[in-house]
Amino acid sequence: MYKRRLAFLLSMLLLLSLAAAPLPQKSVTYERYDVDIDIQADGSLHVAETYQIRFEGEFHTGFAEIPLDYVTDVVNVQVWEGDRPYHSGGYGPGTYSVDRESDAIYVEWEYEPTSGTEVRTFTVKYWVLGGLWVYPDGDRLSWTAVPDDRSGIPVEAGRVTVHLPRPVSSADLWFQSYRTETRAEVFDGQTVVFEALAPIPDGTPLEIEVGFPHGLTAATVQDWQRAIDEGRTVYHWQALDVDMTIAPDGRLTVTEEHTLAVDEGYLYHGYREIPWLYLDQITDVEVWEGERAFEFSTDPCEYCYVVEEDGGRDDWVKFDGTQVVIREDQVGSTLVEWAFPPLEAGDSATFRLSYTVLGAVRVFTDGQEIAWSAVFADRDVDVGTASARLHLPPGVNTGDVTVEGGTTTVQPDGTLQVTHDGPVPAGEAWSVRIRLPTGATTAEKPDWQRDLERALDEEQAHIEAERRAAVSRARWQLALGMLGFLLPILGLAGVLVAWYLWGRDRPAPLVAEYLTEPPSDLPPGIVAYLVDEKPTVKGVLADLLHLATLGLISVDLRKQDFTITLNWGKKIGKEEVVRVAGGEVTLGEHERTLFNRLVEILVGKGRVTSFSRIRRDFTLILPTVYEQMGEAATQYFSMLPGKARRRWNWAGQRVIIAAGVLAAVMVCLSSSLGWVVYAPPAGLAVVGLMLMGISRWMPQRTTLGVEEAERWRAFRRYLKNLKRYGDLEAAQAVLDRYFPYAVALDVEKVVLRQAEEMGARAPVWMVPVAVEVGAATAAEAERRRRRKVRLSNIVGTVKGLGTAKAEPPRAAKVRPALAEHPVEADLSLDGLANSLGRSLDRASRSLGSLLDAAVGEVEPSPFQVVVGGAGEATKITWDVGTSMMKILGDILETSSSGGGGGGYSGSRRSRSFRSSSWSSSSRSSWSPSRSSSRRSGGGGRRGFR
Repeated sequence: MYKRRLAFLLSMLLLLSLAAAPLPQKSVTYERYDVDIDIQADGSLHVAETYQIRFEGEFHTGFAEIPLDYVTDVVNVQVWEGDRPYHSGGYGPGTYSVDRESDAIYVEWEYEPTSGTEVRTFTVKYWVLGGLWVYPDGDRLSWTAVPDDRSGIPVEAGRVTVHLPRPVSSADLWFQSYRTETRAEVFDGQTVVFEALAPIPDGTPLEIEVGFPHGLTAATVQDWQRAIDEGRTVYHWQALDVDMTIAPDGRLTVTEEHTLAVDEGYLYHGYREIPWLYLDQITDVEVWEGERAFEFSTDPCEYCYVVEEDGGRDDWVKFDGTQVVIREDQVGSTLVEWAFPPLEAGDSATFRLSYTVLGAVRVFTDGQEIAWSAVFADRDVDVGTASARLHLPPGVNTGDVTVEGGTTTVQPDGTLQVTHDGPVPAGEAWSVRIRLPTGATTAEKPDWQRDLERALDEEQAHIEAERRAAVSRARWQLALGMLGFLLPILGLAGVLVAWYLWGRDRPAPLVAEYLTEPPSDLPPGIVAYLVDEKPTVKGVLADLLHLATLGLISVDLRKQDFTITLNWGKKIGKEEVVRVAGGEVTLGEHERTLFNRLVEILVGKGRVTSFSRIRRDFTLILPTVYEQMGEAATQYFSMLPGKARRRWNWAGQRVIIAAGVLAAVMVCLSSSLGWVVYAPPAGLAVVGLMLMGISRWMPQRTTLGVEEAERWRAFRRYLKNLKRYGDLEAAQAVLDRYFPYAVALDVEKVVLRQAEEMGARAPVWMVPVAVEVGAATAAEAERRRRRKVRLSNIVGTVKGLGTAKAEPPRAAKVRPALAEHPVEADLSLDGLANSLGRSLDRASRSLGSLLDAAVGEVEPSPFQVVVGGAGEATKITWDVGTSMMKILGDILETSSSGGGGGGYSGSRRSRSFRSSSWSSSSRSSWSPSRSSSRRSGGGGRRGFR
């Protein structure tokens, strides 16, 4: 029993000791990080990265990310452990995989897991294509041998060894390391060894550069280097001289001599694109530098050139039925591109481009002509000097030749030298035109000229056919045109007669020079309707103020946004009246509707509120108010103005519709007689437009309406001349009692200004007061019955076209009398006149704009067109009403022809090959996403896990 207990205790102690023991720590260290770079004779690099790793703990995977920056490609990747190669593909220890991404090669390998402390050696081998910098004064290897991103793993020691293809003199060899201090030595003239003098901490790279003579390898400039160098290249075109020889058969041999000088960076290639505009073909292309001829090649190489042709389209010129259309972008072209060893800053070179032009001679009945762009426009570099030398055909004297385009001199050898005056700016062309006598060459009309003349002949035949048809239809056009001319004249006479009979008001006798009181108790809104011949916002606003003079509401116009106070909080019935000083007042139907709507709005929002808060709710009742105002104004017009206008407007529309039907019938004749067949319909349409236009003046007042309007005009003259005809008492009476009529008659500003000058006080209706509304008395009920009978008699008389006698005016009853002017309204009008006028204007405009928006009368947006091209967009804007012809004229632009384009690498237009064959064969995966200031290859990421 004792032994069992002892064994149990010992077991527990052992378990506790194991649990308390610390876990083993994992770490990894590069004991050595050695890189061997073997530069091959063809310019490729054989790279071997050897890692001697000390593991502490369990690890089983390694990886290496090799960037594709500043190289053309990385191929033939291998992984070794010691002397044992790993296998590509598969899974498990002893295998590796290679994944190609857009900017890097990712290598991952798996090895037998480590345990405890172990030291193992791995080697990653790969070939680098296009990894050297190539220049005329020397080539260079720039390589990040030890990357800075090593997954936190330090390097205790490292060495980089570079092998050259063959020994090099020490004077022609230079080398340097960066970011890590090293000791560099040269062995046997072709091996450079960089030995790190201290451990390399994580985050610090080891970069090396080795320079050697150009030509030691067969390496050529790669696209990634060309893109970098050309990005900072600047050159200028010293001269562009053209030699043109005209052969007896009309062929033109052109030799362009381009003299360049490099200011910064490097030049690698040039190009010339020659359009086939007004020529047939380009043949026999050759490129020279000095005495060295370039060779034709479909792959880019030094002292090589390539020629590509775009045959264009046969319909580059055609007659489209109305005009001749020349499509300069469809004529075809010849592209010549050539490459050469790099030209660096301070270098200059002269290149000669020679070719034969077929169809350059234009053959006319009175001579022959050649027009040639000696300096093409499509370039972004100025040309310092430019000239053209002309070799005439045998037997042609210089005196028989006319040359335009520059200063022309005859040379001793019989050639003509044409010189441009000064430099030719970038983007501008310089053309030379040579006029030769008839028979100077045996050239026949070129194909392009035949095509152009054929199209022109088609247009000429078309014009002649149209001329003959025009003669035959002239008489018909004249007759129809005269008819179209007479119809508007006759229509105008008819419209004037119609207005005289059914639209003109009867002359009214002058009532008086002026009236000091309103001639009747018409509500202000009806007065505005009578004078303006339509319901207006001003009339509604005047009725609103009329309610204030009756005491039902108070209106304070002193603030920018005037306020309305409800003095009577109940709706007014049809049989109820407003009791004021001097009697009882019965509201018109539209006034009662207006007030009851205010009660509905203000009871919910509070009895005192600003007009802007109720504006939208208030406008909902305006259509009903307008309709009721029209019914009340019936006695004053033979037909309601709106109805009269609609009737005559509809008559005009029917005439226009008839004109449209007639125009549709005339369509079948338009093809033979032309636009004049539409003259009669157009004349008829003008008559319809006249009817529609005169409809606004067709409302006609009855005799009663003419006399009533004249009396109200007399009262308006009094209001406009208040200071002349009245005194302070009269001015105050106008403000307190008759101001709504001033608003209805559109003289409120004049009244306010004169009243202020006369010393009047603020209107009494701006202050809330008590008001009484109730059933009408017997006398008022009897008066209303008699008035209704008189109105029905008046309306019957109007319909029978008789003469109605006007109802005698009755003094308007308002509150209060002048002697009862409340203390709260005892405010000076000084400075308030303008404020009151502005408040009324704002209210009128606010209501008017809201109504206009409700019926769609919104100011239209301007006409806009966007014109796009060459990656840019331009917006052109025209005012509403601009004619369509003006718009089309602004959009259309004329095209111009030029002599094609050309340039050299380093210019904005020539930083890559333009020919399809060269551009496709020289593509690389270079991307500057992780470039350093020295732009070195190699680097990337390394690690173990």
